[in-house]
Amino acid sequence: MKTLLTVSICIPAYNEEKSIVRVLESCTSQIEENFLIEKIVVISDGSSDKTVELAKSVKDPRIEVIEDGLRKGKSDRLNDLNKYVSSDIIVMFDADISVSSNMVVSYLVKPFLQDAEVGLVSGVSKPFPPITFSEKVVNTGIEMWNDVKKTQKNSDLYLSEGQVRAMRKAFYKNVTFPRMSADEAFVFLACMLQNF
Repeated sequence: MKTLLTVSICIPAYNEEKSIVRVLESCTSQIEENFLIEKIVVISDGSSDKTVELAKSVKDPRIEVIEDGLRKGKSDRLNDLNKYVSSDIIVMFDADISVSSNMVVSYLVKPFLQDAEVGLVSGVSKPFPPITFSEKVVNTGIEMWNDVKKTQKNSDLYLSEGQVRAMRKAFYKNVTFPRMSADEAFVFLACMLQNF
């Protein structure tokens, strides 16, 4: 009998009361193909809103909510999650996303099943329609970046996304995120340095 890969979905969250239930419900509805989601972990980074309360309201035995009341920053919380879980694969979702289908985790896990040398897989983000001027600027930047990625599929150009990514245990257990905002750039470079 074939042993299934285990997966932990990890969500660092800071004041995400508007989206945390939606993200967790998306996680609990994921279709598991040749893998088993053993944990869905939300770690609150000192949220002062109802993020923790709402996360705990989503009923699924796989959901664990970690809350220590401290505001440490996303990088430290990513490190906490890397230490906390021990699954074969860790899937990281930002708490403010909307997962597009119940196959997203399957799509992220598939390359790990096909190639033992894959250390990092990322998704592609599509922003919500912009309302404010700032949102329009950000969305334009994302659209331009997505256009670049489409033309560079077979290059060594950095193509990772920070909002949705998966990492193999042999990789994520050897990553320590520095305190910086570009965690997606760091994780890509760390993956290359570890020869995945």
